[in-house]
Amino acid sequence: MNTNSARLKHALDAEVLLTEKLYQLVQEEHQALRQQNFDGLVASSEQKQGCIVELEEQAKTRSKMLQEADLDLDKEGMQSLIRQCDPDGSSGIARLWARLHRLLSDCHHLNRVNSHVVQTRLHYSRQTMALLRGQPPGTTQQYAANGQAIHSLNGTTLANA
Repeated sequence: MNTNSARLKHALDAEVLLTEKLYQLVQEEHQALRQQNFDGLVASSEQKQGCIVELEEQAKTRSKMLQEADLDLDKEGMQSLIRQCDPDGSSGIARLWARLHRLLSDCHHLNRVNSHVVQTRLHYSRQTMALLRGQPPGTTQQYAANGQAIHSLNGTTLANA
């Protein structure tokens, strides 16, 4: 294995490990959402952000290798780099690249699920708050000409009823 092959394999190994960690954090975030564990949610989200920063740094290493090889910073450029570094596939670089893509796809999917859960809960919380303010569900906070919030359309909130 030549130096570039070893560098690329090392970089992809590191990215795979970080992405596995990211997936674990997104799963923890999902569990925290399901259990309404807000402290756990905050902790998972903070760790997830740190992991994403590390992944971005690793991606810069890969980008630098593509630039050094005078290749485009896209899928085709990466495929070319893999062929240059591992022409016979013996070092497993292509398998690492495929694994990285599967892991990232899994992270993206679960993160979208988590986002949907958050948006749904936010929607229901806003509806509940509107009812408590005496507003029909789905309305937003209204303000009078003087800038003061109008808390009720009919002067009676659910809390006063």
